[in-house]
Amino acid sequence: VVVAHNPDEWFGDVLNSFAIQDYPDFNVVVLTTGEESQMRNFVHEYMPQAQIRAVEPDHGYGRNLNSVFALDTNSAFFLFSASIPGIFLSISNNSIDGKE
Repeated sequence: VVVAHNPDEWFGDVLNSFAIQDYPDFNVVVLTTGEESQMRNFVHEYMPQAQIRAVEPDHGYGRNLNSVFALDTNSAFFLFSASIPGIFLSISNNSIDGKE
């Protein structure tokens, strides 16, 4: 699970690194705070099977990550990709807290 908020030129490299994984049943969900169709077009260049979901930028990082639990998946677990300095993530009871 990746939250995309004003992604820079490096975001294509991030998506490419996910695309080359050979882990079985590997799925990627991109939560975008921007325009969903624009992000979908960009992400699907690298990963046509990725799910794209729009989230509210003012809801905050933790709340937006929690939104993945409402998706219809059969996932055994979620891996949350974060590259935000000063953010601590904890996973418990099917929720995530983003704390600084």
